[in-house]
Amino acid sequence: MEIILRNNYNCKKKINVEEGIIISLQASNLNAIVNNLLNDYKFININNNQMYFVGENVYEEINLYNKIYNLSLINDVLNILGLDDSFFNKKIENLSYTEKIYLNIIRNLSLDNKKVLFYDVYNYLDYANQKKIKNLLLYLKDKKYIILITSNDVNVLYKLADYSVLWNKNNFEYSKTDDLYSDVEKLLKFKLEVPILSKITYKALKDKNIKLFYSKDVRDIIKDIYKHV
Repeated sequence: MEIILRNNYNCKKKINVEEGIIISLQASNLNAIVNNLLNDYKFININNNQMYFVGENVYEEINLYNKIYNLSLINDVLNILGLDDSFFNKKIENLSYTEKIYLNIIRNLSLDNKKVLFYDVYNYLDYANQKKIKNLLLYLKDKKYIILITSNDVNVLYKLADYSVLWNKNNFEYSKTDDLYSDVEKLLKFKLEVPILSKITYKALKDKNIKLFYSKDVRDIIKDIYKHV
């Protein structure tokens, strides 16, 4: 699938995406790019900052959103999020904030659309619930969804995405996340935030001439550091 990204200056960049992929977006003009994606390609927009409910309970809310949905998928999502059928009977007013986030996700995924954008993907979630969302993303990826994610924390994008978009003014790059975020010199050129783990390996090489093993897991990097001590 070909996607044209547009910012609010109507600059356009083309990317080719496959089904079953997680793509991160990091850009200086991010909100405009996201809004244009939603309008141009009708991505489902899952945004924890924009949650409005009109149903009395969870079941009513989902049915108001979409009366015909894939029950098997919804049950899988419930299970991944650590919920069960009793969740459908809960009144909206009695839901915790995290449960409202989960309801927002579930009702959006009830729509017959395999193009999804998670805006600020981990926003308002603690570590345990972040792990559930990560598992959900992997499940949707396995179901051949095209998943776009944004976050104010570049370390989140670095760990979750298969491919990444970097766009700052005239500088544009779309590449595998591992390749892109391991090239710190390029990230500095873009004047965008550098992931902590990439920064550690970069500083070790630049300041100490120590070439550390490249990894997204901090435990692997720590083990490699001890080898050089």
